[in-house]
This record gives sequence, structure tokens and C-alpha cells, in this order.
Amino acid sequence: MEIKVDKVKLGLDKFEMPGEIRKATSEDISRIAEIVVLAKRMFWKHIYHHDEWIFQDLQVLPLCREYEENPESLEEIYVYEEPFVKGMIRVSEGEVQEIFVDPFFQMQGIGNALLDFGKDRLEIHELWVKEKNEIAIRFFEHHGFQKTSETRLEEKTEEPMVKMVR
Repeated sequence: MEIKVDKVKLGLDKFEMPGEIRKATSEDISRIAEIVVLAKRMFWKHIYHHDEWIFQDLQVLPLCREYEENPESLEEIYVYEEPFVKGMIRVSEGEVQEIFVDPFFQMQGIGNALLDFGKDRLEIHELWVKEKNEIAIRFFEHHGFQKTSETRLEEKTEEPMVKMVR
């Protein structure tokens, strides 16, 4: 299923978001990688307790190269821009693969806007989240997702993940 979206002006119930959500381009790669790495470091350090992976292996430049070597991966990514990229969501076949907002811009409605966009335009109906990531679980529950009894271990780790559906 291909979604044709150039830019979407956001209008939410109680207030207007000044930014736009659009499909990611190759010009966004470095900013997307920066957001992903920074957010993972901020919010996963307490889960993994593995500083070597968080601060040595998880780096912006290798992630940029990964996106550059696999440009088709950008087809699944949408970014929130105002006036520069502040958040991203990656969706594949109705499943949220990733959603991250730059920690400097959290609590401003950007994550809400990205997830609402995904639900409305990309027909999101499920996702997997780390069981220990209570903040993310509450965020998704606030958006109508419910935990299921289905679990799995995260690829390359021993971290349990739980499936959430709406």
C-alpha cells in the first residue's frame, strides 16, 4: 500500500501544531539518525544497563550510512518538521516500527501528532514495545493501544517485548 503524502498541515483538537509531517528524504538522514541515537540513549540506558552498546556501538554516522545504503528504508519514514526535523515515525504494513522525538522537543505534542498521523493516514493497528519501557507503554495506551498477552524477545537482545494493538 503506497500512501501519497507530500506535506500535511497539522490541526489537532485543542490547538494547532505549527509543523508539517512529510515523507522523509535523503536530506533528512543525518537528522533522523541523530534523533534516533539521542532518544535511544536517553530512554533505553535504564533498560539495557550496557554503556558500551549505548555510547560506543550506537553512533550517528553508522546509522546514517545504513540509511544511505538502504534508501528504500526512507519509504517507511515520515518526519515532523518545524522548521527542521524534530521527530520521526517508521511504519510498515500497519505496524509502528519506530517513533522518536528529539528529547529537546518532547512534551510539545510532536509524538502525539506523529502517532495520530500514523493512525489516520497509515492505518496503524499494532506495535511492539519493550516491557520495561513504561513511559512508551503509557503513551501508546493514551492513544488507544492495549497490551496483549503476546510477547517476544527483542532481536539481538534478551529484552522482552509486548505487542500492543488498537
